[in-house]
Amino acid sequence: MDNCEFEKCKGLPEYICECQGKTTGLCSNHLQIHCLKPFQHNFKSNFETLGEEDKKLISAICKQGLAKISKMREMIVNKSREKINNIILTTSKDLNKLREKQDLFQEMIEFAASNGKIIKTKTLSKRDELILEKISKKTSFYDELDKEEHEMVNAFEAGLNQREISNIIEEVKKNTEENSKTGEKVKELNEKVQEIIETKNEVSKILSHLEDKMNEHTLDYHSYKKVTFLCYPKNDTKCLNIINPFSDKDQQILLDIPDNLRPWGGTCMLSSRELFYNNQRNTYIFNLETRTAVKKSNSIHSRDDTGPGCIYNENVFIFQDDISEKYTVMTDTWSSVSKMPVNSQWISSAAFKNFIILTGSQTCSAFFYYPDSDAYKAYGNFTPGKHKTLIKDGSNVYIFENGKIYENTNQELTEFRLLQSDTCIPNNSIACIPFKKSSMIYFILYSDWNIYRFNTNNRTVEKIRKVNLG
Repeated sequence: MDNCEFEKCKGLPEYICECQGKTTGLCSNHLQIHCLKPFQHNFKSNFETLGEEDKKLISAICKQGLAKISKMREMIVNKSREKINNIILTTSKDLNKLREKQDLFQEMIEFAASNGKIIKTKTLSKRDELILEKISKKTSFYDELDKEEHEMVNAFEAGLNQREISNIIEEVKKNTEENSKTGEKVKELNEKVQEIIETKNEVSKILSHLEDKMNEHTLDYHSYKKVTFLCYPKNDTKCLNIINPFSDKDQQILLDIPDNLRPWGGTCMLSSRELFYNNQRNTYIFNLETRTAVKKSNSIHSRDDTGPGCIYNENVFIFQDDISEKYTVMTDTWSSVSKMPVNSQWISSAAFKNFIILTGSQTCSAFFYYPDSDAYKAYGNFTPGKHKTLIKDGSNVYIFENGKIYENTNQELTEFRLLQSDTCIPNNSIACIPFKKSSMIYFILYSDWNIYRFNTNNRTVEKIRKVNLG
């Protein structure tokens, strides 16, 4: 019984009377009225009065439950973070592996389209070994890649079992209901449970973000297969210039943002439709498809004249003098990285498996920056005081410097040779992230504002046209 049974009373049944062969629940107000009826009554209380010791016991039990829930919450968060980190690490390794295979296949295609001759030396390159193997066995890559795909998917799905989190949350709810008898404690415990649910939801969001990035995001500019344009801000406006090398006219996008933009560095393509921007301290991510902008956290330092950014393992690195920083896309946070060995602006960079190679207007070397150790190493000899444009093509690196073109001569990228010394490239730095279509890489230089095309087959560069915004 939930209510007093005297007529239509809705009071609580504090007492029970057994009379006339039935049990009647009564509130304290109607108890006296009921006992006046001429029956044989048998009254007894229907409540428990908690003594001081009982209250202390209940309080101790609830506090113990709260401590347990706090520990469980900490365990869930730590386990989630651990598994998310493992997923991110696995994803990064998988993407790097796919990128290496893609570079190798592209290199094989370009080799087949050129001289097609393999000299059988003692130390064949990986490309030549693979070509000879496939020619000999007459097999395709499909089965091998299909097997790797299954392994990658299985590893990813094993990363975080959300059902385990749901089961733990249900267990917490059950324990809460069983161990807590007072409304205030139930409320507190429910708030703790809600925090766990919110943590689970945050984990789901991170996983969803990671999955999106797996589908559309890689670490090389030339891996953005859908990118067929060059993009940079128009100075002191709220516009982005969209440059199409395959057309004779370019366009602008007007953005609804509070800050005017500057073109001198700090841009980076995050995907085929997302452009990262940082200049002075302002940071945005622009969606070029929807023409919308999301303002992000300000950088630690105010910068200008930096050159484009470089993305490595979900972090955008922007190098300049002693105010270099990295931006973590997933957490919207900035952190400092160690200063460059040589103070320089107008940095040009590219990411490889475990390092970033970069060079700038004041450098006389190419620097390897190792994100894991936050350290630099210098390789190669170039002219200080000259602007340098560094372009990556698979496992190769080309550096353009005031008419000159250098290329690496070993796979480690530690040695370079002068390829050409009298090209049409002026003493200007790169203005935005380039893109590759077929064997051609397209890019724009500051001040000059011409579109250039570099042929990776015959290593020649040509000027196409001026930027034309009407």
